[in-house]
Amino acid sequence: MTQTENNTTHYNKKSNPRPDKIARIKQGSGKSASFETVGVAWTREDGSLYFKPYGKQVIDQPIYLFDISETSSHTEADTKPGEDGNTPD
Repeated sequence: MTQTENNTTHYNKKSNPRPDKIARIKQGSGKSASFETVGVAWTREDGSLYFKPYGKQVIDQPIYLFDISETSSHTEADTKPGEDGNTPD
């Protein structure tokens, strides 16, 4: 398999090659907690996920995956737990 073929298999073939999940880590706790975006993810045909981090980084915390909706107006680090109803705690 060539490199080009390998890259195209990561995306969800039912839609365009845009990611369908946003990967974030939780910063802080309680009411002062926020989420920092660390990358994006695609759902593959077999149900697995392909995660692409931004740049080179060491992630030593759990990664939360949120669905990306076109109506979402959240920015990278301003989402507080409970604001979007997706707080996993």
